[in-house]
Amino acid sequence: MLELIVFAGLLIVPVVALALPTPHAGYGRWTRY
Repeated sequence: MLELIVFAGLLIVPVVALALPTPHAGYGRWTRY
């Protein structure tokens, strides 16, 4: 059960980061570009 929550979280995090209104800030935060 816990593994499923962690796995779902890892899938949701990048989607939320890309969906932020400030794309460059999101990219910089996760990929350092």
